[in-house]
Parts: sequence; structure tokens; C-alpha cells
Amino acid sequence: MELLCEKLRFPSTYEEMTHLVINPEIIAQAQSLIPSTISSRFLLSAWLISRFPEAVEKVQLLKTAADAVVTCCTRGYNIIPVLQLFKSRLICWKEKDLLKFKAELKGLYANLYNQQLETPSSASLLEKTKSDLLDTAFSIGGVEFVTEILADVNK
Repeated sequence: MELLCEKLRFPSTYEEMTHLVINPEIIAQAQSLIPSTISSRFLLSAWLISRFPEAVEKVQLLKTAADAVVTCCTRGYNIIPVLQLFKSRLICWKEKDLLKFKAELKGLYANLYNQQLETPSSASLLEKTKSDLLDTAFSIGGVEFVTEILADVNK
């Protein structure tokens, strides 16, 4: 654990840390420290958020749990209970963030749709943008989310 902790203390920028936590060797080292029922990405995310909280909006609750994980890791304590807490808080935070993003996508698509109706001369450009937006919607919410967006503009 000490070797991994030392490597995770080294980066001085968010970008350096991001590159480190996606390194397959680091991921394998992290996974070897925790049960297979918990993904190593939660441990590495805790380090990332603890070290660089400014990279994540509205993160205080997450930061507190991340700091606890890092403290347990660096001091050799049992990290499993605090890692479970961090995992649940991270999942909750991501779900809230995803809901916000979905609402923004729906609003943007509706604006593009209305703009296309108002300015037919820009229809081809707007159609391409709408298509890209629906691709993004599909990647985060599947067919159901795309159908929801299309239904909203056709009301």
C-alpha cells in the first residue's frame, strides 16, 4: 500500500494525476488492495478528488469522504468501510450530475429545434448539431432518453 500511496502523492497537477490513475499498473496495484467487489476506480477517484477538489463542482461531501479514504490508505488503516462510504456518495453525486446534464441536453435540443423552425436557411447545420446531440443522449440514456427528447419537442 505504501508504494501506491507514494505514487499517488507525487502528481502536482490535476492532469498529471488523471494520467496516473488511468495507468493500468496503478489500477492493478489499487485493485490488489481492496476486495474484488469494489472497483479500484473508487479508490483512485478518492485520491483524485482529495488531491484536486477544485476540479469537481459542489464536492465538499465527496471531498470529506475522499480525504478519509486517503488518510486510511496512507496510515495503513482498514480502508474498506470508508471506501464503501465514498463509493455510495460518488454514485449519488454522479446520478445528480447526470440528471442535470440530461435536463440541459433536452433544453438544448428543444432550442435547436425551435431555431431550425425559425431560420430554415440554417436547417442543415442545425440538423447536424441535433444529430450529434442525439448521439450524446443515446450514449448516456439509450433509446429511451432519445425517445423522451423527441417526444418533448413534438408536443
